[in-house]
Amino acid sequence: MKVAVGSNNPVKKQAVHNTFSKVFGEVEVIMRRVDSGVPSQPRGDAVVAGARQRAERVRACVSNMDFGVGIESGLFDVFGVELDIQVCSVFDGARHTIGTSPGFTYPISVLNQITAGREVGHIMELLSGIKRIGQKSGAVGYLSKGLIDRTYFTELCVIMALIPRMNSELYGL
Repeated sequence: MKVAVGSNNPVKKQAVHNTFSKVFGEVEVIMRRVDSGVPSQPRGDAVVAGARQRAERVRACVSNMDFGVGIESGLFDVFGVELDIQVCSVFDGARHTIGTSPGFTYPISVLNQITAGREVGHIMELLSGIKRIGQKSGAVGYLSKGLIDRTYFTELCVIMALIPRMNSELYGL
């Protein structure tokens, strides 16, 4: 099986490889940076749109792929609480299956900076002192004091996106 991930982030590649290999066996995962078509700090429906567009665009630009995978992080308002949630879209050329990670909230000082137009990655690098934090443990790793890292956090949204494909007879795929 061949899978293309619409990103150059090695954490996303590793999470996709870990998950797809557990579900499908041997898998080759390649990375290709594609534009998400959404703001760099998306919110709400734009997060889902970014994941879908990454999946479509990477599958279109890389030949002989079984799946294109798009992963986008962003903020969702859930009953007045802003949660950082990752969205994964797995695209086979005809259909998307979508999954999300669990969500967590940022300290108010981080949320205020996001609202002022700064990107989470930059804010969290300054707060944590970890360069390129998004390609390492991520904000979730830093804030959870290592209980969960970004790779595992990303794996969860990929698993959720694969559930319909793991049960194709139930989902009509």
